[in-house]
Amino acid sequence: MCLFMKEFDEKILIVGTFNEDLESGDRMRQVLANFKPGRIVGGTNQLFDLEASTRELVWAVLFDEREVPQDLQNKWHAIQTHKEHLVAQQYAASKRIPYFMIDADESPKNGEILGYTEEDFVEYMKKNRTTEEIISYMRKTTEEEFDRLKKQQNWTPRCKKYYREDFLCKGEMPNLAEKKAEALSAEFMAVMQRYPDSKIFGFFDGTQIVKPTSIWATRALGRPMQNLRYILGENGIKYGMLVDLI
Repeated sequence: MCLFMKEFDEKILIVGTFNEDLESGDRMRQVLANFKPGRIVGGTNQLFDLEASTRELVWAVLFDEREVPQDLQNKWHAIQTHKEHLVAQQYAASKRIPYFMIDADESPKNGEILGYTEEDFVEYMKKNRTTEEIISYMRKTTEEEFDRLKKQQNWTPRCKKYYREDFLCKGEMPNLAEKKAEALSAEFMAVMQRYPDSKIFGFFDGTQIVKPTSIWATRALGRPMQNLRYILGENGIKYGMLVDLI
């Protein structure tokens, strides 16, 4: 049964994401459509927003000018790692609600933006390659990455492995989550205090919402993990991994 078919009292829903999930964009659309938040808070920043929006625009022009087949466009969109951010941004714009980006503030640098968007590469292809060559190249590279991700995510439901606590507590992931947790939590609490009567939807890297006292968190650190969930607490907040909410 879908979580959203059940009644719960919490007005705040925070989901954990894994941005290589091929279906995370569609999952986000469904969760937002069902939860109907009045405010959205995302673990992202201005630099990533500029990178994502510029990349989408650059490639959309290429798709249009060279009439790239829709099935190939769909696969290209599925392998992008900014899907959740884009869906949240589109939902907020369509509903005219605030969308707060609260990750570490980074000053945009043209080199970083160009690198992510591949704008120079796209311009090179448009000037030096025929439409047939561009589509052939895109089909090879896009489908290779799509097939790689699909193969590693071929679980029921797909990608569930990568939202599991044991995976999200591997290696340096708990330490990286803790480094960001205090700043993320402070900004999230500021939104909660400013809009006490609003339904608030938040999304962050999955490690931020792993249960702090889970066996995997405590095994990795020798103590409870001090992530966003640890700092915000459980009172009045519903936590869930994106893959489990659909």
